Amino acid sequence: MKWFLLSGLFFFLPTVFSQRCPTGWSLYQDNCYRLFTDGKTQNDARIACQQDQGDLAIITSVEMNSFLADFTEAAGAYAWIGLTDTQTEGTFEWIDGTPLDPALNVLWGSSAPNNDNNEDCVVLRANRVWNDVSCFTTKKRICQRPNDAPLRCDEANGWVSAGGKCHKFQDLANAWDDARRYCQERDGDLISIQSSEEQNLAFVLAQVNQESIWIGATDKVIGICGFGTAASHWFFSLGGNCVGILDTSNNGEWSTAPCTSQRKFICEKDEGVCPSGWRIHGGQCYQFNTYSAMSWTDAKHTCEVQGAFLASIFSEDENMFIVHQFDDLTSIGITDVWIGISDYTTDGQFAWAEGASASYTKWNAGMPVNTPNQPDCGTIYVGDSTGSWSSANCFRPQSFVCKIPVGQPVSPLNPISGVGNCPTEWNLFGDSCYFIDSSPTLFHDAESICEARGAKLASIHSAEEQSYLSLRTSMMNTNLWIGLHDQSNEGNFEWLDNTPLDFTNWNTGEPNDYGNGEDCVHLRTDELQAGTWNDQACDVSYGYICKKDKACEILDTTSTDDNYSYRYHPSQANVERVEFKVKAGSDVHIGLSATSSNQPAMYEIVICGWGNTHSAIRRCSQCQNLVYVSTPNFLSANEFRGFWVNYDMSTGQLDVGKEGQADAFMSWTDPSPLDVKYVGYSTGFGHAGEFQFCNLCE
Repeated sequence: MKWFLLSGLFFFLPTVFSQRCPTGWSLYQDNCYRLFTDGKTQNDARIACQQDQGDLAIITSVEMNSFLADFTEAAGAYAWIGLTDTQTEGTFEWIDGTPLDPALNVLWGSSAPNNDNNEDCVVLRANRVWNDVSCFTTKKRICQRPNDAPLRCDEANGWVSAGGKCHKFQDLANAWDDARRYCQERDGDLISIQSSEEQNLAFVLAQVNQESIWIGATDKVIGICGFGTAASHWFFSLGGNCVGILDTSNNGEWSTAPCTSQRKFICEKDEGVCPSGWRIHGGQCYQFNTYSAMSWTDAKHTCEVQGAFLASIFSEDENMFIVHQFDDLTSIGITDVWIGISDYTTDGQFAWAEGASASYTKWNAGMPVNTPNQPDCGTIYVGDSTGSWSSANCFRPQSFVCKIPVGQPVSPLNPISGVGNCPTEWNLFGDSCYFIDSSPTLFHDAESICEARGAKLASIHSAEEQSYLSLRTSMMNTNLWIGLHDQSNEGNFEWLDNTPLDFTNWNTGEPNDYGNGEDCVHLRTDELQAGTWNDQACDVSYGYICKKDKACEILDTTSTDDNYSYRYHPSQANVERVEFKVKAGSDVHIGLSATSSNQPAMYEIVICGWGNTHSAIRRCSQCQNLVYVSTPNFLSANEFRGFWVNYDMSTGQLDVGKEGQADAFMSWTDPSPLDVKYVGYSTGFGHAGEFQFCNLCE
């Protein structure tokens, strides 16, 4: 069977998961819920929920209704939910268009629904049942939002959203100038009241603390005051030139006061923007990846292709913020999480992946441990509240945390091609892609399978690469062939890919050519010897590891018109393999030629001509089909589809296959192989297309 490498790098963005809801919200399954007690009509309630990145609650089960009814029962309230019959009288459906499940009719209260006086909207009552009411009455509301909706304010540090801004109350009294300086040091300023929502926030805080509080109005500074706005609430002057909100008045009136007076205050700053699935804290956005365990190397790369870094930690506050995001996940086995610290760059010297030195650390007793000549990577323990760090084998699969400053763009992961420029089922390490198959296979058969995939049986050239493969092979139940052998000259081992033998990891006493017939090499996978090398007879069946260069980082996209005209590009050497993606409805042509033009003798490969139904191989342009096979709908005019072409000039073997599939769907052997140095591409008459080829790798 095929072994999919620890899920590798091939995961999708929905696997990113944040366990905690914003302050004041409660988690139920995949959504967060909150009861708001200010009265609004049903339409205004929806608008208010949408401003909080959600909508009115949609109830999908009796159990969910019971969960939400705890809110209304405790508050003694009627609250809007997202159910109406405004479209068709008597036919209730949810605001997302989903019809009401008949199984939920048991939740209606006595004699409801009854449409008394055109009652088209629904509330959840304090007694835990539903009732239809007029959509224009004012009720409380239950809002629902996705668990991964972006948080706009750093709630973990006390910032809350009001009036489109983030606000933080500081209960340490200061003079007005000192209060303003405190806010500015946190990238904000004293609150500038520009809306009734901000006015209400400040008034409530003044009343709760039973003290007047500073706001950002003064006759000394222009630009942060709220004078002349519709929100101004002047009351009287206590002297001085700075402004506060009184706690003694009924409506939060403003009053001047001496600027040296000591008062508590409210800071304000613009809302931060973290992408969906990321959480904001201390000016940084964090992505908590809990569903796709990865090696440290893969996790680091996954963060970096998004424009982020595997998380660095510079304070106890930041450390504990990360720990608390994993609350309650120990029950599903998440206790250790990768962070960005390692000794990858210099053995024994731990630094952050982004290049910063480790000014703050929280190593557990006896940590970190330096494994000589092997990288060690940092984990944070989230199984309790200590948040201590340990070093570990970098290739152990774990959850991980990415980090990027607020406001920095995040590049989305491609859900089709994955990360790292390796095909599906392959795993990226360094500049190479690896494929591991545990199916029992003879050495020479494994060699052929790898070559059909455009690869070779793996060569190993460093302790780092060896460590990477050792960890992955330790989980197998069979030994694995690699590309080392001494078939040409006994005792003189060489790699099939002709790379130098510059690293070895022989098991004790190996190689020993036991029985004078051990000419091929495999990795051992038993627990105590995992990853060590052993020579073995080539006719023994083991699994195998294929290795090939990663795909180029950049794809060139180019278009073709409907005139059937080849565009040629030179190869760095004789063409052996061509990989490309194409978006076209029909009739894709690939030309292999000795020059940059059509020749009397050339290979022409037609993919899905004849109305996207058949493919062919020819030995000249627009001539007789030497191979003609059925390939219905292999192409698409709406999405890119990947293909490969293998050509062995020594044997004349020409194979054409689909991306991600080792077997060719079309093959032919030329008894007089052509010299091929150029690759051309075109679409047939009446058809246009877009092609993607890799830039030449350096």
